Amino acid sequence: MSVDNAAMAFLGFWLLFWYSAIVPTTVTDMPSQMTALLLGMPILMLIIFWVAFWSEVKRNHTELSDIIQG
Repeated sequence: MSVDNAAMAFLGFWLLFWYSAIVPTTVTDMPSQMTALLLGMPILMLIIFWVAFWSEVKRNHTELSDIIQG
């Protein structure tokens, strides 16, 4: 199983848009905690979605094997 190409393209566009909007604002005088939050949030979201996707892949693989083997 893999992620659909359209979903990957959307994700790439979203990250490009997010960081192109956030990086200039973080260069200005913004508190460091806010900067870390704005830069780290998309990375944390990617990790959460990656873990959820692969756990579903494993679960579906197990269920499909049970169905096929009877």
